[in-house]
Parts: sequence; C-alpha cells; structure tokens
Amino acid sequence: MQAVAEFTGLANRGVTRLDNPEGIDRLRNLILGSSNSQIPHALATQVEAEREALASDIDARRFMQRSIAVRRGQRQFRAELVRLYNGRCCISGCDAEPALEAAHITPYKGDHTNTPQNGLLLRADLHTLFDLFELTVDASSHRIRLSNTLKNTMYREFDQVRITPPNKRTAAPAPDALKSHNADFDRANGSTH
Repeated sequence: MQAVAEFTGLANRGVTRLDNPEGIDRLRNLILGSSNSQIPHALATQVEAEREALASDIDARRFMQRSIAVRRGQRQFRAELVRLYNGRCCISGCDAEPALEAAHITPYKGDHTNTPQNGLLLRADLHTLFDLFELTVDASSHRIRLSNTLKNTMYREFDQVRITPPNKRTAAPAPDALKSHNADFDRANGSTH
C-alpha cells in the first residue's frame, strides 16, 4: 500500500492511514475513480486485495497465529546463541546485540528445532539474506557462499569468509542442516556447487 500512496501522491489528497478499511476504501475510490491512466492496473488490483484482506477477520487471526508460532521459544534460542557466539555475528563480527538475530539453519518446526546446532547468530540483514538463500554457509569449509546477485554488492566482503565458530564445540552448526541449506541455496541460484 505504501508503494501505491507514494506512486500516486495520495498522502497529499487526504489519505493518511492505509491500515484500516476506511483508508483503503478512500484510496481505492481515488485510484479506481480516477481518470489517471498512469496508475498501473497491478497497483489497483493490489489495493482491492489488501482492502479485502483487512476486512477479513480470518486472515488477521491466521497471521497472528503464525506470528505466535514462529516466536515460541525464540527468546531462549536467541539468548543461547548470543552466549555461544560471544554476542557477535558469526559472519560479520557485529557486536551490536540489538542488531543480532537467531537464525534457524533448517526452518523452525517446533521447539525441537531450537537447538544451537540448528542456529547461527547473524546480523539482521545477513539473517534475511540467509533465509532468502542469497548466502549460505558451506557445510564442509564453513565459508560463506554468496549468490551471484550479491557478489557485486557491498556483501562481497563476506564471500568466502569463514564463520566464527561458537565457543563450545558441541554447539557447532550441524553438518546435515548446513548441507540441506546448501542444497536449497544451489537450487535457488541455479548452481551445482
């Protein structure tokens, strides 16, 4: 919705809130009732879809349930990884604790996946890139592999960097979990490493 508001400049036409049905309806009426042919059909379609989603209590409940499920046990998992990695991102060395997140190597599927061997302490941006399979930790060398998309960006400094291991050998990332992430990374990037 923010993209629609920015594209059309609707914030200057009385549309200031896009997080409620009234704001969405006003935005929809301004776009669909407008003779402005510069507004892409895809944006108009997105406005309608988001209006319907806001009107649906079911969608909101599903989002809340999913959000709660993802967070269950996360606080302890993160605290353990912060302790094991001495409060530093295992890739960048960042020690700004508010910027550090507990990344699951294989996706969260319940408390049994909140083990140190299934986790890496990563700076928030690196966590996002890890989850998007834009980077991975090679299972055999523990070196960072970047997607071709990242190789010509500021992230190139991390290409082939060896991760800092946890301070407890038994908490090292599980080879099978890393192999699984490597395979998903290869599929996502069309490589056969």
